[in-house]
Formats: sequence, structure tokens, C-alpha cells
Amino acid sequence: MSVLIEKISDTGIFLTILFGIISIWLAIHYGEKKRKKQPEEEQKPIAAPTITVIVILTVCCLVIINRASVITTNTDNTIFDRATEQPITKQPEEKSIQPPSKKSYPIKQDQILLQAVYLESVESNFNQRSTIIVNKLESALSEKGYSFTDNQAQARFKLKITAITRHHNSEQGLTVCFVDVAVGLFDVSRNKSVFKDEFSQKGISATREAAGRKAIEDAVPIIVNNIPPWDEIIKN
Repeated sequence: MSVLIEKISDTGIFLTILFGIISIWLAIHYGEKKRKKQPEEEQKPIAAPTITVIVILTVCCLVIINRASVITTNTDNTIFDRATEQPITKQPEEKSIQPPSKKSYPIKQDQILLQAVYLESVESNFNQRSTIIVNKLESALSEKGYSFTDNQAQARFKLKITAITRHHNSEQGLTVCFVDVAVGLFDVSRNKSVFKDEFSQKGISATREAAGRKAIEDAVPIIVNNIPPWDEIIKN
């Protein structure tokens, strides 16, 4: 961009000088020609003011074009002073600093935590899904002051139980199996674990599935007995 502007400026200066020279030559030429046609006694020299005016106009045009081309801009929008070829630093615009706006965040309904427990149980009796603990545990813990909810987002506490059966041995037509139980009670509001327990319970029956089921059923009273009463959980 700056190269284009400089070329335009140089062309303008050249044309102005050429115009001035031609104007002066025409003024002198036609003035001399006209003077020769007059009688010798009426011949007058070319008026100096006419040449002076032409010269002044030519100089003024040169000055105007030169001043108009002092500032040029290159392709990356950097401004240069044509006379010194130095970049001109633009003062940054002052921006008014707005105070931070205060935002209000309404409490959503699902953020109101209830004094209740969400029960999550993972039971597997030799790769077969089981619901023995879920079916018996809620009613048993209700006698200790616990209340349950099906909405996990609103529950303050989460009780997670994992029960996986495994085969131990088989003797005289009986199969011995164990269930490995892990219990964890988590306070969601404080992001804190309030109770943990792990144990294994034995079950004996004719088949391993039946022995595993027996082990899970016998594990339920142990879980209920080991979990602290609701009042102690709330105090902690």
C-alpha cells in the first residue's frame, strides 16, 4: 500500500513540474509571438507578474501534493512519516473500565439436599444379578432412623453396597461359598465418607448358586448391625 501511495505521489509531483514547465514555456512562447506581431514601438516585454503567478501556482501544487503524501501506510497498517521513514506510534484509545456486574445464581430445586439416603447396590451371585440386599436393607435401616429417596440428586447421603459371591469348596454333596461385601456411606453435602466396612460371609448349600444366595441373605443383618444409627451419622 505504501509503495502504491509513494508511486502516486511521485507521479503527481512529476506531472506538476511538467505542467509548470509547459505553462511557463507556453506563456513565454505565445507572449513573444504576440509581441512580435505588434509594431516595434508598441512591443512590450512579457509581463513579469504573469510568469511569477505561474511559478507560484506550480510551487503551491508541489507543496500540497508533498504534504498530502507525508503519511503513508504499509500492508500491516503501520503508519510511517514519509519525510523521516520512521513509524508513527498511535496512542491507544482509552477504554472505560466497567465495574463487574453482580450476578445472582438462583438455587435449583435439585440442589436442595434432603436428609435422606440414596441406596446403590451392586450384587452378583456368580455373574447373576441379585437384589436381595436392596429388598431387605431399606426396611431394616428404617428402624434405625434412616429414610430413603429414589432421587440421587436430592439425597444428602449415598449408601453404596457391593456384594460379590465366590466359590470356596465342595464336600460330601455340599458347596461352600462366600460373599465379599463392601459398604460405604458418603455425605454428598460435605464430600466426605462417614462410614466404611468390609467383610466376608459364608453360605452352605447343595449348589453354588444356592450357597451364594444363602451367603448374601446372611450378610444383610451384619450390614444393618454395623451401620451406625441415623442420629450418629447426622452428628458427625
